[in-house]
Amino acid sequence: MVYQMTIRNFQFLNSNNNWSLSEVSFEKLNLLVGLSGVGKTRIIKALRATRKAALDNVDRLGGCSWTMEIQADSDIYIWDAKVIHSLSDSLPEITLDESHDEANSDERTKSSKTIIETITRSDGEKIIERSESEFVFMGVKLPKLKNNESGITLLRAEDSVKPVHQALRKFIFSEAGELPSLRFIPLNNEFLSTLCKKFHTLELLRNATDMPLVLKAYLLQERFPDEFNKVKELYSDIFSTVTDIKISTLKRFDDIVESSFEIIPTTDLLSIAVKEDGVTGWISSDRLSSGMHRTLVHLIELVLAPEGTIIVIDEFENSLGVNCLPQIAALMLERTTELQFILTSHHPYVINNIPTEHWKIVKRHGSQIDVCNANDIEALKTNSAQDKFIQLLNLDEYQEGVQ
Repeated sequence: MVYQMTIRNFQFLNSNNNWSLSEVSFEKLNLLVGLSGVGKTRIIKALRATRKAALDNVDRLGGCSWTMEIQADSDIYIWDAKVIHSLSDSLPEITLDESHDEANSDERTKSSKTIIETITRSDGEKIIERSESEFVFMGVKLPKLKNNESGITLLRAEDSVKPVHQALRKFIFSEAGELPSLRFIPLNNEFLSTLCKKFHTLELLRNATDMPLVLKAYLLQERFPDEFNKVKELYSDIFSTVTDIKISTLKRFDDIVESSFEIIPTTDLLSIAVKEDGVTGWISSDRLSSGMHRTLVHLIELVLAPEGTIIVIDEFENSLGVNCLPQIAALMLERTTELQFILTSHHPYVINNIPTEHWKIVKRHGSQIDVCNANDIEALKTNSAQDKFIQLLNLDEYQEGVQ
């Protein structure tokens, strides 16, 4: 089953670092704007940390609490959680050997992380009620479970929890800023052949959200060439000198590969490379300019993003020139009926080309971060042809972004 996912509301508190995010509502397209230092990236990091808490563990979130309202298909779920420090449950055996007393004392005072949480459906039904001492699932008290893992992970196979787990797996935090994200991966041909058989539909491939991007791109090329050709055509439209894109193990490229490897290693590596007019051989991703690399990552992510997921991109415009931004922005706008986007940007082109009603203006007063909708600001309720970016800069809400 394919779960449609959107975040409706989010609130976050980090008591260790003494900062908080007041409740922010999200639509299908969200552009976080504001002065540098107001907290736009903190919001992105808080979303990433919350997803990790849901799907992995809460060990790095001691002292944090949050509320996230999630829509998964037709149901709405409210996840309230708090992570506290608690004494370790597994105390070492106390011995009479004095040489171990100090070590034992240190071990006994070590703290672990415990998550306290509730998951409530919009009709009021409590799915999970969890305190330090007990775990209640659908009204039934359960035996003690791992206290540093969320109920979303622990009960992910249960019908009432599975939609939340599957929905949160469909967060995509863009790899475009993680250069080189189209990295080399050690692989063998037998393994690649097995994967090609396993991912025999485009839907299966798109929903493999934890797979390295270069590997997904390879499977797209091998199994779904029409879709892969769309990536190549879009990329060539932006970079007219590029004549081809190919993903292969280095030893199988039919020409010289210009890469950061002086000598091709004995372990075969999967790599993506491009051909350009006037350049001999293939140019591997680690040799591309940051703009060419980031554009390619955006295109692959957008083409492969499964319907009903969230794409989160911090500082969307980074490394993208004026020849890149229009096409990438247009492709995102085309997919807003299928995907939810949470973006941050300072760039006039991006801001001017995303409708005002999708702006979220971020402000910070001391350690408190607040987000207001552009639609709630009277000065923006105008049909003026004035540059929207200039209008934004002149707003009191923007100019007073850090107080």
